Amino acid sequence: MHIDLDTQRSARPTIVGDEMHRAGVPVPEIESHPAEQTLRYRARARLAILATPRGIVVGFRAPRSHRVVPVDTCQVLVPELDEARGELAAWLAGSVGAGEASLCRGHRGRPAIHLAWEGTLNPRVFAHAEQQVDRGRWAGVSVLLEG
Repeated sequence: MHIDLDTQRSARPTIVGDEMHRAGVPVPEIESHPAEQTLRYRARARLAILATPRGIVVGFRAPRSHRVVPVDTCQVLVPELDEARGELAAWLAGSVGAGEASLCRGHRGRPAIHLAWEGTLNPRVFAHAEQQVDRGRWAGVSVLLEG
């Protein structure tokens, strides 16, 4: 997480009010209603992926940047998706280029993965995806090759 929970909760009304003001919308009094769950609740994620000479980097984009910030875990993702996030670098090993992976819960809560990739994918990527689906570890995979 980028900032601690209490700071997030107190900052949200200000952030929303500032954005409404910038958009020229009248700003009412804003109440904050915190979520009951603060960890392991998100059921989708969009991750940036970059093939480097040192290997595949999977993470989130830095604010206002194209830089990929690698993460070891995402504390707000449901465990099934965080586990799939952790498998992406090994899955894409040997590929060249960059892309984005969208993860969500599919059938029976298993990860469904959409990969948009610009460059060359290692041929093993397709075989591994098929194996993961056949074994019931992933609900499904779609791949969009660009360029």
